[in-house]
Amino acid sequence: MTMGRLPGTQVKRASRTEGAHVGQESFRTIANSMPELISYIGADQRYRFCNKSYEKWFGIPPKDFVGRRVREILGEPAYTVVRPCIEKALAGEDITYEGYVSYERVGKRYLRIDYISLKDERGKVNGFYVIIHDLTELKEAEEKYLTFLETTPDAMIVGDPQGKISMVNAQTERMFGYSRQELIGQRIEMLLSERFRDAHARDWEVYTKHPVFRTMTIRRDIYALRKDGSEFPIEISMSPLQTAYGAFISIVIRDVTVRKQLAEQIRWSAILEERSRLARDIHDSLAQGFTGIILNLEAVEEASTNLPEAAKERIFRARKVARESLEEARRSIITLSNEFSPGVNLATCLHGLVERYRSMSVKTQVTLSVQGKPFRLDSKVEENVCHIAQQATDNALQHADAKSIRIEIAFDEKCLRLRIRDDGQGFDVKRAALGFGLTGMRERAKQIGGEFNLRSRRGEGTSVEVKLALPAARREAAFS
Repeated sequence: MTMGRLPGTQVKRASRTEGAHVGQESFRTIANSMPELISYIGADQRYRFCNKSYEKWFGIPPKDFVGRRVREILGEPAYTVVRPCIEKALAGEDITYEGYVSYERVGKRYLRIDYISLKDERGKVNGFYVIIHDLTELKEAEEKYLTFLETTPDAMIVGDPQGKISMVNAQTERMFGYSRQELIGQRIEMLLSERFRDAHARDWEVYTKHPVFRTMTIRRDIYALRKDGSEFPIEISMSPLQTAYGAFISIVIRDVTVRKQLAEQIRWSAILEERSRLARDIHDSLAQGFTGIILNLEAVEEASTNLPEAAKERIFRARKVARESLEEARRSIITLSNEFSPGVNLATCLHGLVERYRSMSVKTQVTLSVQGKPFRLDSKVEENVCHIAQQATDNALQHADAKSIRIEIAFDEKCLRLRIRDDGQGFDVKRAALGFGLTGMRERAKQIGGEFNLRSRRGEGTSVEVKLALPAARREAAFS
């Protein structure tokens, strides 16, 4: 007879045809080499055989066990726990117990105990084998790990080698919006955005062949998927985990949304600072220069009574070009000063845009209408909407020759609508389809899943409209 890593299977085979079919000396030699506690107990609940591991536990030589009752050796507290299993084994049933057992001589241990009934050829139960696996150290380590699991601020998941979820902590439930019952048994990649799932499955297969601590997000960004369909950036690390039930993989998932937002804000701060510097330079040099030129030309114009008409006409044209150039410089200052900044909500951004146009004394009246209660959106959505509003307004100021421009933003539960209307000269939409920054506005609307519409007729003004459907998951808390 040969015995593998777990002796239960081999003992079961022996039990079906009575232990007599296995050489006693061979069995004793094999049993004594095992770290598990192995014993044979007769129908009278007296020990017939114990391997050497019993001596390490109880401090009693194996030969001194023979003939003594189980209750006497184990002590009353332990016997009370295992008695139902003994009775089932004596009734011919194979059974396994797992849990804590308190022994008078050994103390409290966490065990897995296999009881294997031994019958003769007529089916009579002559006794049973007992195989005790001491899992105390693994269990204690597991309990410490579980305590850590529940208190860590990161989502932690235990997966089996096949990639299925075996355990999650409370933070996983909070982070993803699923209950534990919904997650256990599911594949881990269900928590990833669909575009990352195939790569994760391949990485998992490679990782399980050589499991070591590993961070999977060093070279690329990964986004997770909540139950409500929203995505968020994460970092993932994995490490092998040995438990009382075998080898598993411990997975730590960290939400890095705030970190990425801070990094984005730092990046934008640097950009805005540079743009502000350029705006100041244009204001202090170019704009002031054009203002000086205009004032001098006006002075020449007033003193040009005796000049030829051709000279007067040239002075008039020069003053007109200087004024137009000053207006262009002012628009450039507005554009540079009004770059969208993460953390600034959309309504505030548009208010700022209008105020800047007013502060630069733009002749065209620019107004803003906000309908509904503003709420926060994904920063990329807000950024692109703000850019579209600015580009459409700049187009109207430069080309429409309009008296008024009206920016309208409407918030409701299902969608967001942006409209920029002017009362200018209008234009042929087909001929201008690729000009006036229209391609850029269309691309921005497409990036955020919006619908872009442009309407214009000569003499009837122009309307630019963006409509964006808003699943509930994409909205954040309403502003107070």
